[in-house]
Amino acid sequence: MTNNEFPTVCIVEDDPVLCFLMREICKAAGFKVLATASDIAGASCMLDNRLPDILLLDYSLDGGDDGMELLSRIKRDYPGLATVLVTGWDLQKLAARLDYVAPDYHMQKPVLPRELSRLLIQIDEAKLQPELAEAA
Repeated sequence: MTNNEFPTVCIVEDDPVLCFLMREICKAAGFKVLATASDIAGASCMLDNRLPDILLLDYSLDGGDDGMELLSRIKRDYPGLATVLVTGWDLQKLAARLDYVAPDYHMQKPVLPRELSRLLIQIDEAKLQPELAEAA
């Protein structure tokens, strides 16, 4: 991301209402939503077309798709992509899988607008730190 562009987000969420809500929260926080998907195939196609600054990824997706499987591939293929795993599952029950796949951030459902906005801004600021150091 350059300083004159809006930071970008892609959303992978199978609940259309939550996907719409997250899209609106992202836009209100100053982020450009490049695309959304509801399953692994759509997400893979989306990421092949343009890589965002941040990916919001649901744990359980349409058709029995597992967001952790996709996350594992993303971490391997796009190591610089900031990932946020969004889930309604108990995080303690997912701890072993989270440690193995290691999303950069995670967020518990229900998604609260202020919490998501704050996290997006935090991630964007953290991504800017290396760019600012290089420019100095």
